[in-house]
Amino acid sequence: MAGAFGPITHQTVEDWDYTFAVLVRGVFLGVKHGARVLKAQGHGGSIINTASIAGLAGGDGPVAYSAAKAAVINLTRAVALELAPHYIRVNAICPGGIATPLLHRGNVEATEALLEKLQPWPEVGRGTHIAGAALFLATEDARFMTGAALVVDGGLTAAGGGVMKTFGLDQLMQTGGIMTTYTQVQTAQIDMGFSAVPVLLDEEAQGKIKIIGRGSELTQFDRQT
Repeated sequence: MAGAFGPITHQTVEDWDYTFAVLVRGVFLGVKHGARVLKAQGHGGSIINTASIAGLAGGDGPVAYSAAKAAVINLTRAVALELAPHYIRVNAICPGGIATPLLHRGNVEATEALLEKLQPWPEVGRGTHIAGAALFLATEDARFMTGAALVVDGGLTAAGGGVMKTFGLDQLMQTGGIMTTYTQVQTAQIDMGFSAVPVLLDEEAQGKIKIIGRGSELTQFDRQT
């Protein structure tokens, strides 16, 4: 989910808290319980969090989303220090523009064309690129890496970023609410490019973006996304 959006002066506490509950508290709980298991096993291990280039600079995501992903990056660094004596590595992956529903919003070809112009690398980012980075961090090849925020973005940040403006989302940010991406109920999870979440949705919602109302206006159905 992209979470709360809109000018900082118009975002509600409910939208902000909902964004952080999904994007930060979810990571915290995963790290907490994963660390317990790895410490009990006594053989070290690797914890990999999903952050975003939006957590590294402004202009690459909505304000709340960017703040949440920055929190994930620093949570990763802080926990890496705590777990290093136990030979448990903790790293984060920071994807750039990955061609998944959160970014293309149903306009796959147009989005891919924009990405090719936006980033130096002449290839559209795919979920498999992020999976490859995660596989590397999980192996002994990354044994000396911990507390790192691994950027996987086709050179997007090196070129100056600016995803929001390029995709016209800076205009969308002039209103407020919560944005999420939908897929059909037969799919157990959807890859948002930045994270995967369970979904309970009907077939009519496939490939569509829905902008949900603020705070108390969110229905139980909406909160399940």
